[in-house]
Amino acid sequence: MAVVLSLRTIDFAITPSINGEPLAAPAPLASLPDLKTLQADARAHGRALFAALGGEALRARLDSDSDRLLLIDADEPADRIPWEFAALPDHQWLVLQYGVLRLVDTPAVPAPSGSRLAFMAMAADPLADENGNLTGPRLQLDFEVKKIRRALKECAVALDAERLPPTRNALQKALRRVAGPAILHISCHGNVVKTESGLSPVLFLETRDSRADPLNGRDLLGMAAPGTLRLVLLSACRTAQNDTALARALVRGGVPFAIGMQGDFPDAQSDELAEGLYDTALAGHSLAESLRQARRAISRDDSAVGLPVGYTAREGWGPIPRPAGSPNVRALGLPGFVDLPPEVQPPTPLLGRDLDLHRIASEFSEEGRTVVTICGTGGMGKTALAAAFAARFAWRWPNGARGLSFASDVIDPAAFRAALLRHLLGEGEAMRLAPASAEAQTSAILAAAGDWDGLLLIDNYETILQGLENHQPEAESVHRIVAQLANGGANLLLTSRQQPAGLRGEILYPRAGKLLEGLDDEPAARLFLQHSSKAKDESAWKFANEVARAAEG
Repeated sequence: MAVVLSLRTIDFAITPSINGEPLAAPAPLASLPDLKTLQADARAHGRALFAALGGEALRARLDSDSDRLLLIDADEPADRIPWEFAALPDHQWLVLQYGVLRLVDTPAVPAPSGSRLAFMAMAADPLADENGNLTGPRLQLDFEVKKIRRALKECAVALDAERLPPTRNALQKALRRVAGPAILHISCHGNVVKTESGLSPVLFLETRDSRADPLNGRDLLGMAAPGTLRLVLLSACRTAQNDTALARALVRGGVPFAIGMQGDFPDAQSDELAEGLYDTALAGHSLAESLRQARRAISRDDSAVGLPVGYTAREGWGPIPRPAGSPNVRALGLPGFVDLPPEVQPPTPLLGRDLDLHRIASEFSEEGRTVVTICGTGGMGKTALAAAFAARFAWRWPNGARGLSFASDVIDPAAFRAALLRHLLGEGEAMRLAPASAEAQTSAILAAAGDWDGLLLIDNYETILQGLENHQPEAESVHRIVAQLANGGANLLLTSRQQPAGLRGEILYPRAGKLLEGLDDEPAARLFLQHSSKAKDESAWKFANEVARAAEG
C-alpha cells in the first residue's frame, strides 16, 4: 500500500495531510532545523521534524500499513527540509523503523526484458584538480568496491558486474550500450556549483590523466534509454541537495529509483551503505526496504543516518528484476587488464605519489609520446610508482598493461623474447614459436606489436644499459628489440637508475634533468609505520616523522 504524506506550504508553514486530512497543525518553516543543526545533535532536533510530519498520528498510519512505507509528496519549500533525520520520541529514527522515500510524481517506466542484470560501477577520485594541482585526501574506493563485490558474489542472480573507467566518455559509452535492466553505482566527489543558468549539481569524474572533470548533472540525464536503469546510487556528496537534487532529476528522467546524499556524506560509511543496499535488493526485497537496511548499516553515526535520500517514481520502489542464475563479478576490479611479474607489484595504498602518477599520465597524453623512463637512485620507489601507474591507468589501453623486470641482474634474451611473445600473442602462439630462431621470434614480436595497443612496463632497465657499456651481446640483443618497439610506436614505461635509454621519443621523468625524490615527511612517516609492527602510539608517530626528515623521505 504505502502511506502518501502530502506536505504543503502556506504562509511559510508546512501542513502534513493524508488524502486531504491534516495530521498536525502547520509547522512554521523557521521552527524546523536545518541540516547543520541536525548533524550537531540529530536526536534532539530531529523530534521537531517528526512532529511536523504528523507525529504519533503518522506513526499509527504507518503501523497499520502492510508495507510500513512512507512516501513524502512535498512542495518545493517542504522538499528542502532534511526529513530523513526525523527522530521518534523513544530516541529511534523514523527512517530505521519504516521505509521513508520522497515521491516524484511520474510513472515508473516498465523494465526492459533481459536474461541478465547489468551492474555498472564507476569509482572516480581525481589525483589533481582542473589546473593540475594535487588534491586529497583519497577516497576509500577499494573498500567500497570490495564490499560491493561481496554482496554481488553472494547473490543468486544472473548478473554481470563491470567497473567502468572513471571518465565521462566511458560512462556515456556504457549507458549508451546497456539494453537490459541495469544498476548504476557512482562513487566520487560531488558538489553544487554556480553556473550561468543557476545552481547545478556536479560529479567530479576524471580525465585521461586523472585531472578533475566536472560532469554537470544535467549531462548525466538522458545518457541511458528510459527504463534501462532500475536503480542508481550516487555515493557522492550533495547529490540530493535542495532543489538541485540530481537523484530526483534522474527519477524525473525515467529512472524508477535513485539515491543521493544531502550534504557531505562521510567516505568511511560508503562501503557499509552500498553493501547493505545491494545485499538486500539482490535478495529480492523492495528497493524501499533495501534503503532502510542500508540506513541501518550506517546507523552508528547519528550525523550520517539521514544523509541518504531515496527518490521514487510512482510504484518504482518495488524489487528490481532478478533473473535466476549466477553472478559474474570478475570485471569489478580496477578497469583495464594488468599482468605484472611478482617483483613489480603496486603497493596498496601508494603513499605520497599522487602528483607523480598524474604527471606521468600527462606525459602519455602528449601527442606522439610513447616512451617514458622513470629515473632515480635505488630505493626511491621507481618500481612501486611504475607498477601503481600500470594498475591505475591500464584502462587507457585496449590491451591493458604488461610488465617485465630485470631486477635479478640476469639478462636472458631468449626469456625476454618468450615473455614478449606471451604478452603480445598469447600463451598458445608463444609455445608454437618457442622452437623458432631468435630472428623469427623477433620478427613475430615486431609484427604483433604493430597491432598491439597496450602499455609495456620494463623495470630495472639500468641492467641493460650497464650491459651495453660492457658490450654484453645479451644486453645488445634485448636493447635492439626494445629500440625497434619504440621505433614502431609501442607504449613503453621504463624504470632505470641510469638514463637516458636512448629510445626514440623518450621522455625522462622527472623532467629538467631531475631524479625521482623521496616522499614528503607525512607519507614517508606513514610508510615507516606501515612496516613497523610495534609502532602504534603517539610517540611512534613522532619518531616516524623524525626518521622521515632525517632520511629525506
